[in-house]
Amino acid sequence: MAAEDEQQSDLAIAQYRRAMQARPDFGDAHFNLALLLTKLDRCAEALVLWERFVELEPHSKQTALAKRAATLCRMQMQQQSQLVRFHLSVVQATMYTTYIQQLSHYQRLWLSHLIRLRLLKQWTKSMLRLRIMKEPLQTIQKIRR
Repeated sequence: MAAEDEQQSDLAIAQYRRAMQARPDFGDAHFNLALLLTKLDRCAEALVLWERFVELEPHSKQTALAKRAATLCRMQMQQQSQLVRFHLSVVQATMYTTYIQQLSHYQRLWLSHLIRLRLLKQWTKSMLRLRIMKEPLQTIQKIRR
């Protein structure tokens, strides 16, 4: 059943595109194709068509609906990009955790030492920039005690 629906959708998309090629100013074809693409979760393609419909038919009764649909498409695309970024960060964290787990005890100690030194250097630089620390070495020695 899903294959039939997909074939019918592909056929309808092709027909709407032919209608738009024949008459580029035909607003109904833009509206109907945008509606179909939105239903198929193809918002990037639909957004262009919604915006074009608003340009072609600024005083139509369907213009307000097209503007809302375009806004929803933008929101959905933004959420998808945020989801992709989140997924990539999870993958990177998992890879880093796997890498750490493969290290020996001494390699982990050395890595944690390097991280602490790097953080201490960054903290010292930021304090110097803010002119909170006048004598960085003495302050660092006090912190280590």
